[in-house]
Amino acid sequence: MGSSACGHLAAHTLTSYAEYSKDLRPAFGILCYPVIDMAGALGHTGSRNNLLRERPSLEMRQSVSPDLKVSSNTPPCFIWHTFEDTAVPVENSLMFVSALQKHDVPFELHVYPKGRHGLGMNTDYKWEESLLCWLNDLFE
Repeated sequence: MGSSACGHLAAHTLTSYAEYSKDLRPAFGILCYPVIDMAGALGHTGSRNNLLRERPSLEMRQSVSPDLKVSSNTPPCFIWHTFEDTAVPVENSLMFVSALQKHDVPFELHVYPKGRHGLGMNTDYKWEESLLCWLNDLFE
């Protein structure tokens, strides 16, 4: 589970675990307003620079873009974002979900209309209740 830049770390773990260990596949992922796009213009420049320094090559940016690394072995994901997020645009979650769908990976996506970046648990949206329902369905 991760939010924002840590959402990127969680998504990277979900899509790249086999590069590090064949024995440590996550069972599922929870991504809250994640930074996904590291190769294009929709990501979060600060997160990219903190991870890769300034002016990384396109190849380096693509190597850490989780949407480009999704495969049929990617674990199921629960994702939520807000439409109003200006720090990390909702397109980041949409890009990831599109890649999951392309590879037939189960997911649940919630896009809420209002809310700034970094809401976490400080919201009236009941995303955690939706998460519990999704987990119940996933492990039935």
